[in-house]
Amino acid sequence: SYASITMAAGRFGGRCLKTVWDGSVQYCLSSRSLSAPTSTFSFGLAVQMSAFSESPFVWLLDPTGAYQFCLRTDSLGNLIACRASARNAQTDLGRPGAPGLHANTWPYIEVEGVIGDSGAVRVYVDGAKVLDLSGVDTQQQANTQIGIIQLGYTSTSATYLFDDLYVIDSAARLGERKITVLTLTADVAKA
Repeated sequence: SYASITMAAGRFGGRCLKTVWDGSVQYCLSSRSLSAPTSTFSFGLAVQMSAFSESPFVWLLDPTGAYQFCLRTDSLGNLIACRASARNAQTDLGRPGAPGLHANTWPYIEVEGVIGDSGAVRVYVDGAKVLDLSGVDTQQQANTQIGIIQLGYTSTSATYLFDDLYVIDSAARLGERKITVLTLTADVAKA
């Protein structure tokens, strides 16, 4: 992280990741390694943005940390699937025809994909398919794998909230998820 990353109230009363650009640094990112590298993937997350920018907010990196794929918006809230060669360098693969996101709301976004020179990407917003690309070059690096997911944004004066994230090694989305934490309700053991 190179800016403020904290926890905040999430969609359903739990906690979510809050990223706030402080105006003085170039990016605010949180990374997580996947359990094993994969060429096929699906991820889903709820995201609330106070404003839109041209910056990606989800990146998939290969196992060595080199950028491979990203999801970004334009200034109107249109989602754009991209091949990424660096944090701020991407090649757009496709976008839906109408703005898909609205500021200060909680859409649930899911992406299914295959990394390869003849790959595929499908994007869903609140369960509706908004983008379906096949036979597109989704492979930025020499290998066809991803191993790290990054959430955040670069150089924009906005607050982003991320909640209910899942990532799997299959191009078969799970549908909207709500992640809950089970906690003890008593201090007496029961069989």
